[in-house]
Amino acid sequence: EFFRPPLSTTTANAEAQRIHADANIILNAAEAIAFPGCVDCRVANNTIIFPTTRVFRILQETVSDATYTFTASSSGLVANNIILFNVAQVTNAGRALNVGGNTNAASYTFANNLWYAADNPATVFNLAEVTEMNRVTGQNPNLTNAATGDAHIPTNSPAVGVGRVVAGVDGDHGGRCWLNPPSIGAFEGG
Repeated sequence: EFFRPPLSTTTANAEAQRIHADANIILNAAEAIAFPGCVDCRVANNTIIFPTTRVFRILQETVSDATYTFTASSSGLVANNIILFNVAQVTNAGRALNVGGNTNAASYTFANNLWYAADNPATVFNLAEVTEMNRVTGQNPNLTNAATGDAHIPTNSPAVGVGRVVAGVDGDHGGRCWLNPPSIGAFEGG
């Protein structure tokens, strides 16, 4: 009864479709990004600073029944995000990604994300349920002031010029155009 548009009995339904979360700063969130029943959703060019539990979740909260068919959480894009975290905070057996049942996590594309553990730079999380291309790890993105959420990066940041072009992500958090190739994170470098 709470779905908008109303559920269909003749075609597959989804809890969310084509939702985009681009060029945001996410500071001290328990679970920074969740994809519950999401189909073709995108999380690109965000800067995630010190999540306290997990970074990403792929879930399926509503499943098919005798009346309604639901498409599994699938086909998401997670690209060009800076994830600055403390290993001690990201719990759930040291996993940054939580994948629930009845999902199609393998259909998600993870690409060009920069993962940096401030308390142990050598940490690399195993994202077993997905494949991540062009991951950057162990390199401090040198945010201007992570503690206050100032996520600007200098021109010499390892996040500059190593992102991938994502159609539809036209400007950074401050409205600046992306270079080609773009920087990783919410701000273009410099």
